[in-house]
Amino acid sequence: MNSLADKLIAFFLDRKNRASYGYAQQMIPIAEKIKPDAVEKLKELADTPDFDRGFRVRSNQDPETAKLLNGETTVDEMLTRAPKLPVETRRQVYQNAASRLVAEGNVTRARQIITDNFSDEALTSAQENINWSYVHTLIGQGKYNEAEVLIDEFQEQNRLSGLISLADAIFNRDQTENQTRASAVLAKAASGLPSRPETSNEMQQFLSLIAAYTRIEPNEAFRMIDALAPQINELSEASAVVSGFQGTYNFRRGEMLLTTGNSFGVNLDGSVFRGLAQKDFDRTIALIGTFSRREMRVGFKQQLLESF
Repeated sequence: MNSLADKLIAFFLDRKNRASYGYAQQMIPIAEKIKPDAVEKLKELADTPDFDRGFRVRSNQDPETAKLLNGETTVDEMLTRAPKLPVETRRQVYQNAASRLVAEGNVTRARQIITDNFSDEALTSAQENINWSYVHTLIGQGKYNEAEVLIDEFQEQNRLSGLISLADAIFNRDQTENQTRASAVLAKAASGLPSRPETSNEMQQFLSLIAAYTRIEPNEAFRMIDALAPQINELSEASAVVSGFQGTYNFRRGEMLLTTGNSFGVNLDGSVFRGLAQKDFDRTIALIGTFSRREMRVGFKQQLLESF
């Protein structure tokens, strides 16, 4: 394990690897236990300003563009100067101006700016960004009904995450008084899912909903995982067969390595079980016991122990 950790840390410290900037933060806890002398270098790498947490390279903005986007330039001035900029930079300025108008409550003008200056897929994406900004503004103001109406208009691939965000916000405002309302929002989100996930994207949607239910309505989270367990077992067994046949790095002597994370054929986050264990430990242990792969059972139980 130490040898593998050394290789990973060496890779992430290589500044020629752009991926390093995103993953350096995740490597710090490992280095603290196995290679303390690398901790400071990893922290320095994680704080490098040229890369954001989304691992996307930031464009090298000229001073004039940076000034337009720093929040000090008025929206009217941004709109006056934007047409003189390159197309991609121009769109960024228009999107920024529209977002500022949404924050100020002027949604109508924000949407008009987007409609006037974007087209085709860029228009759809920009409109969705504006709607997201407005939803967050409404949620922050406690206008949950208005936020829900707007989320209902989202494209299908974004509606679920919007409803989950709304349910979380409602629940966080008052976990006693708002529990029923938050659960109803999650139930609405669930109604848009098939009875059984048929694609990896649908499986991820199920797991996202389960994570939300873990806090708001644990019994429903237990029920959903229990219903998914047979399919999760199918996928994990299939993943083991394929990994073994291909000789991939995360498979050895007939078992998937615990050090590779929690994929096991599906991206099932161990934090779900940690949350459920706080509600009903025995039921959580029994639920983990329904998984057919021994390494899955061991891995999730190990994470439970580490959380106490």
